[in-house]
Amino acid sequence: EDAEHAKQALALARNDLESLIYHVRDKLRTYNVPEDEGGDEDLPKILSLEQKAPLEAEVSVLYDWLDMHAFDASLDDLMERERQLKQAWHLVDMRLKEYKARPTAIKSLEDALKSFKARLATTKSEFDKYLEDEESQKVLADYSPMEPMQKAEDFLADIQSKLTTATDTDEPVVYVSEIDEHRDTLRKAEITYNGRLRMAEQIHAIAEKRRVAEAAKAEEKEQAKEQEKMGSEQASDPKPETTLSEQDPGEEETTSVTEDSTAPAADEQPIHTDL
Repeated sequence: EDAEHAKQALALARNDLESLIYHVRDKLRTYNVPEDEGGDEDLPKILSLEQKAPLEAEVSVLYDWLDMHAFDASLDDLMERERQLKQAWHLVDMRLKEYKARPTAIKSLEDALKSFKARLATTKSEFDKYLEDEESQKVLADYSPMEPMQKAEDFLADIQSKLTTATDTDEPVVYVSEIDEHRDTLRKAEITYNGRLRMAEQIHAIAEKRRVAEAAKAEEKEQAKEQEKMGSEQASDPKPETTLSEQDPGEEETTSVTEDSTAPAADEQPIHTDL
């Protein structure tokens, strides 16, 4: 069982080394070959002829060695030779992937920066209004949306300056992962800004509603005081009595008529009837 396991391990290591040799050799053969013919036009941009020559020589030596020692090489020997070639090719492959992905990554960062700037511009008046409000400013006072935006702008300006003088055949001056990290940070900053702005808006609306209610209540209270004051003044000022001279002439005449019609005359005697 152990012998069978060792045999399988040797076969796997041999196949891995062989696959890597063919992959690197085929990739180098596409050097300066047009894209429509199966080549990779970006390869010469990140791999100079001086860098390509020793790599081709190493692949050729390994190909011949494996052809001669395919079945008598030890496991450690096979794995070590694979490691060396993989390490040499990894530098080229990494530069190629970075070169291809970098423009898209930079464009993505620029778009995120543009989006955040536009958002700040369209909401500046709201932000300033909530910042001046005693209630809503609590969620904005310790926050500055300009800081993450400025960091992204500085980083973008720095890498663009370096890229103008950098040589693509050397190690990248900036990695796509770094660019993506700044882009993601900027996107999170915009999400945070929108969240704080919405929170400030809600707090401001609640505070404004409360202030309106308090003002209305104060006005009602003031009106009640005024009505109470007027009632007190009327109660302390009794209505004056009406004198005879102030009576309506018609009323005086009516009163006299009534008195005359009900009171008997002085010289009038009662009539007695004898039955």
